[in-house]
Amino acid sequence: MATQQMLIAQGQRAVPVTKAKVDTGWGWLQPIMLFQAFALVLVAIAYTENKKGTPWATGLFWLGQVMIFAPTAYRVSLTAIARKERIGLIVATGLALYLVKVLYTPQHFLFHDEFLHWRTATDILLTGHLFTANPILTVSPLYPGLEIITTAFANVSGLTVVESGLITLGVVRVMFMLALYLFYEQIGRSAQIGSIAALLYFGNSNFFYFDSQFSYESLSLPLATAILYIVLLQQRARGRGFIRLLILVLPLIVTVAITHHLTAYVMAGLLLAWSLVAFIAPRTRRQSLNIGIVAILTFVIVAAWTRFTGNIAEGYLLPVIGGGIGEFIALILNEEGGRQLFQGAAGLMTPFWERIIGILSIIFVVGVLPFGLLEIWHSPFRNPVHLKGIRVLTANVLRAWYRYRNNALVIVFAGIVVLYPIMLIFRFTSSGWEIANRSSEFIFWAIAFVLAIGALGLRSYRRLPPQLWTAGFVVWITVIFLGGSVAGWPHWARLPGPYMVSADARSIEPQGIAAATWAGSYLDPQDRIAADRVNTLLLATYGLLMPVTHQYDNLYISPVFLSSQIGSNEYDLIRRTDLHYALVDDRLSTALPTVGVYFEAGEPGADQYIDPPSLTNLTKFDRMPTISRIFDSGHIKIYDVSVLNRDP
Repeated sequence: MATQQMLIAQGQRAVPVTKAKVDTGWGWLQPIMLFQAFALVLVAIAYTENKKGTPWATGLFWLGQVMIFAPTAYRVSLTAIARKERIGLIVATGLALYLVKVLYTPQHFLFHDEFLHWRTATDILLTGHLFTANPILTVSPLYPGLEIITTAFANVSGLTVVESGLITLGVVRVMFMLALYLFYEQIGRSAQIGSIAALLYFGNSNFFYFDSQFSYESLSLPLATAILYIVLLQQRARGRGFIRLLILVLPLIVTVAITHHLTAYVMAGLLLAWSLVAFIAPRTRRQSLNIGIVAILTFVIVAAWTRFTGNIAEGYLLPVIGGGIGEFIALILNEEGGRQLFQGAAGLMTPFWERIIGILSIIFVVGVLPFGLLEIWHSPFRNPVHLKGIRVLTANVLRAWYRYRNNALVIVFAGIVVLYPIMLIFRFTSSGWEIANRSSEFIFWAIAFVLAIGALGLRSYRRLPPQLWTAGFVVWITVIFLGGSVAGWPHWARLPGPYMVSADARSIEPQGIAAATWAGSYLDPQDRIAADRVNTLLLATYGLLMPVTHQYDNLYISPVFLSSQIGSNEYDLIRRTDLHYALVDDRLSTALPTVGVYFEAGEPGADQYIDPPSLTNLTKFDRMPTISRIFDSGHIKIYDVSVLNRDP
């Protein structure tokens, strides 16, 4: 029948419910994909024009983002579109946003973390062995999941690590979009909830750039989402086929465990919370055992790998977490003033309109979360009183909302979203900001679903015309998406442009690459070399050398470069690191460091520089007769300082 009638008890009154006619075709998928392709062209133009300093390039870039996102937001808000169109729209939009990152630098990696894992992948490809020491991120070789897959593809295809990495991440992005949609669809029992929640997930601050780069979380997060979906699917089968579940998820759990430490810990914790709530909640107690077994196996696998790798991840993560919590407590006790929002270490301010979007996105999230929590707490079938004020609902929507109060995972999600305001406070601290930002992609597993439920709940009130809700929904979800992008990546790093001092991607240019390539061709790979933050990345990847770093050597080498002369402390650093060569970039003297440090996080004076280093200090090696300058490209010079190892 084209129309189905249902009667819903509303006190003593019955309300007829009409089932909407659903389109079974692809709908607007092809036109929207064509529109997104045009938007990508605009993004490419924006990238090119921003390199020239064109003032309207940034506006064109953001227009491209809206053109990619907003049409999909409009379509998924409608009730009468086919499930396959929803899936296609989520996959196409997620892939288009990944291509925005690829268009930034399609020929090579450019973001800071990409160099860290690029070195590990290159070592695997060249040596044929795992766990080769990586001086720029010592923990990276111990979690080589992404690098193993990438190098395997490189060996089969004959492509470079960069080309193989970009293709691998493209395939992973498609898998991620499918896993997100299916995960939310299973929780909500609705194709519309699945597509809206998946699209809302795009609004987390790490989705746009951080989880699109060549880094371990870009693989581990999609795999973790797929694991959660598979476990949920098995629960929908009322626990049947548990052995098949284990056979399917165990390899995925192992892959997550050897790919990314943080994702593995969070996934294990979520599974454990899910199993505990399932045991407590009525009607789900029998299912809790299976979830608990998976959670325990996950903890065992993660702990075993952590122990095998020497617990190095704990030393990598705990200082960040401890520092953030300490600053958070000091802020609450009014012992510290906190960090300035929307302002970088060098004093660069985020544009005013981006600040407005960022604040609005938080307001939009916080404003709708309570409605989602109320919809979870009150089930339409279980609480007839809640139906007062509800307009005519389709049978599909009512079935989708059926008894969330008895859904253990939804209850866990409702508890997780309470952490969101706490994470907002963390953003007011220097170390805590990193905790808040790095937790965004995990907390949004819950936030996206609760927001979807809340938004659909608002649509059901009689006084809100459907057309107004649709228009408001598109604006609301688009602002959340844009706000996530603003919060997750500094404004100066979103588009390629002219050289900036210690600005990661904005500091990587042909001269530095040429110097690193030359050094790799003519210097002994075993001889230690030291350089600033960005040139260290280039020397380790393009040059395949062993730069001196605090992570690898447990020493900060910056005084050798920034001091006015080589004194006893500098001699000691040179001897203890067995330093042979020093690369000096005199452009460091032209500005404060954009990311707060010239060499490494934690260096003396980090985030507290008032003036740039003196050019006289940087070029002091030229005034030392025993030091030879072996390379000079203008701004970049390489010195042979091995004699200082012998002459104190």
